[in-house]
Amino acid sequence: DLAARALRLRIRLSGTPALPAAGSLAIAAESCNHAGAPHRPAPLSVPLTPAATAAGEIAVTLRLGATARLWDEFSPALYCLALRLDTPTGSDEFTLTTGLRDFRARGTQFAINGRTTFLRGEVNCCVFPLTGHPPMDVAGWRTYYRVLLDHGLNHVRFHSWTPPDAAFTAADELGLYVQTELPFWGEWNDSIRTALLPEAEAILRAYGHHPSFVAFTLGNEHRGERAPMSALVATLRALDPGRLYAEGANNFLTAPSQSPADNFWITARVPDPQHPGRFANVRGCHATQDGPDGHLQIGPGGTRHDYSAAIAGIQIPVVSHEIGQFSVAPDFGEIPRYSGVFAARNLEHWRDRCAAAGLLADAPAVHRASAKLAALLYREEIEAALRTPGFGGFQLLGLQDFPGQGTALVGLTNALLESKGAITPAEFRRFCAPHVLLARFDRHTWTAGETFTADIDLAHYGPADLPAGTLAWELRPNGGACLQAIPAKDRLQAGSYTGTIPTPSTPAGGLRHIGEISFPLPTTAAAQSFELRLNLTAGSTTIATAYPLWIYPAPPPSPNTDPPSPLLARAFDSAAQSALASGSRVLLLPDTAHPFALTPGGAFMSDFWCWTMFHNKPGTLGLLIDKGHPALAGFPTAEYSDWQWFQLAQVSQ
Repeated sequence: DLAARALRLRIRLSGTPALPAAGSLAIAAESCNHAGAPHRPAPLSVPLTPAATAAGEIAVTLRLGATARLWDEFSPALYCLALRLDTPTGSDEFTLTTGLRDFRARGTQFAINGRTTFLRGEVNCCVFPLTGHPPMDVAGWRTYYRVLLDHGLNHVRFHSWTPPDAAFTAADELGLYVQTELPFWGEWNDSIRTALLPEAEAILRAYGHHPSFVAFTLGNEHRGERAPMSALVATLRALDPGRLYAEGANNFLTAPSQSPADNFWITARVPDPQHPGRFANVRGCHATQDGPDGHLQIGPGGTRHDYSAAIAGIQIPVVSHEIGQFSVAPDFGEIPRYSGVFAARNLEHWRDRCAAAGLLADAPAVHRASAKLAALLYREEIEAALRTPGFGGFQLLGLQDFPGQGTALVGLTNALLESKGAITPAEFRRFCAPHVLLARFDRHTWTAGETFTADIDLAHYGPADLPAGTLAWELRPNGGACLQAIPAKDRLQAGSYTGTIPTPSTPAGGLRHIGEISFPLPTTAAAQSFELRLNLTAGSTTIATAYPLWIYPAPPPSPNTDPPSPLLARAFDSAAQSALASGSRVLLLPDTAHPFALTPGGAFMSDFWCWTMFHNKPGTLGLLIDKGHPALAGFPTAEYSDWQWFQLAQVSQ
């Protein structure tokens, strides 16, 4: 009870052959898991009355006082309770650790202890390949959670299962918000409700004292009858109102609708408020059968897209369901590290297929390139959610690979929680953290001399308001090449543009607009890649990020005579090869029926989740680029797909 700064305890008594009629219950509390001296509220002594003995239960309010320590992600202070029952026939002791917090839906966002927060989550699918089971000790869960925390996450959803007590204990200590679920994924009717009710009650009774346990749902992607789901949610809320409830995650996925029973809504799409009968996305991509396709699949590029139009009119928090799912090519170097109960037979299968096709030598490079693409796609997924005013949060699927359903290597860590090397946790936290700088601009590719304009927002879900400050920006070329025609007043050092703007004070708990930047892009003699660096200083807080940009020289004036047209080739045949050998230009657009054409067809985004799960044929995992090839001499690129390839790779052959 946060308002009263008190803990309300319901204490069950049991004894054989009967409970004693006399005695006393002593309750002491001490705060822990925080810096500074512990807080010790006044202890209680409660007489054991005949009424309590008859009922077998005592209800007690332990008042902590105005200086009580609160639990949240920034300061997960806990209270260690010690209970001692003394009776004429003997004594008994019991200890419990809990926390004082209030987690609720406030409008379209979540609030912890009255302060708006944003769920930055990961979906845990019970992947523990070395042991074959989840950790049963607190240390094992700390190891897993610290990977999440290192990547800026503050939330975990347990997909269709509930972990052991040790998982909640570790989350309590580290300040993670936990959503757990009933073990069901399917068709609902009243018999399912009846079957699951005892398990749901047992989960609440076993784990309800954990402050990390903030949300409870009925499972994953349910269908069938809604009334039994709503009835079960109502029963559980009445039993334990100390957390939020929802009927499930992404229920009725082909035609989702909000349930009046839900405190929050986990979904991939919502009814389109502007087009009745259609649906609007609240995530960036989908499986083909789970369409419509998202903005990462079909565009437009740039960093302005958000979901504000989609959630208009929705009155509860919306959480993006299982965002990401960007496939990464296998790393066969993982195989020897499966030293526990599982062997990596799935990876061995694909290694052997690669070897048979003569592609094994390229596999490490393909893995690196596809992982780099996945990392930049995850950034846009996360930033689109953060750019949305009043949004509730997101749940990644996932930070970790999933070895089931045909093998979905969608993580930035493998199934063993080891980094794939595509992005460091510190780099990930630049766009996944309590404070994130967000630049909104139209596109990543520009022509020299154009005016670049960006709106600068701050997603501020930190512990306190920020004072007025300064945003410093810098346009820096990659590779150290100098820019042309830089006015001296704009020169920070050789080869860079720079500027500063003042920023207002920003209250915590939302998306804040802090300014705009606009400047003419430099004149370049050749295409170049750049980095737009942003650095906000507000009091003692510093927040930084950077975005890639590409600038191409303006086209020269038209000559008096047209250059010779390139040869349009539909196959890389002898005519095309001869033309190239003679110095002519060739535009190769292969027919889809020609063996040279890529069977899956081209795309910019990686294939979704796992091609054997959703498709009859595989998709693509981006490009592996020979950046030193003469054909790319005028086109700045890395070895992997980046945003300047977006339009080129879409629907390509």
